[in-house]
Amino acid sequence: MTTMHIKQLEVLKEKRKALQTQEDEIRHKLTLEISNFLIDTQAFDHIEFDIIMGGILDVIEKAKQGDKSTEAWKLSGEKFRQGKKKRNSQKNTSAPKKIKKGKDHDK
Repeated sequence: MTTMHIKQLEVLKEKRKALQTQEDEIRHKLTLEISNFLIDTQAFDHIEFDIIMGGILDVIEKAKQGDKSTEAWKLSGEKFRQGKKKRNSQKNTSAPKKIKKGKDHDK
């Protein structure tokens, strides 16, 4: 019976390790998304870095406290991301398609 429990613990440890890896990958993607947002909006051209960081800290604190103003910020962020998705999909559909060269086309 003890061997079975040890094996179950080992399986759970492996699952936890895999989940931690997935969590790290998602956090990395979110970090890149925030970085790209700051670049896309040219935030650094208009706002000092310390102001951006202070604003983020303020947002975090207000979100922790359940401040209702975060709902408006959330809607604004969703609207921005949806607009960006639309702009990106329009870019992709208007781009010329590459023609694959095969043996028949090379002759």
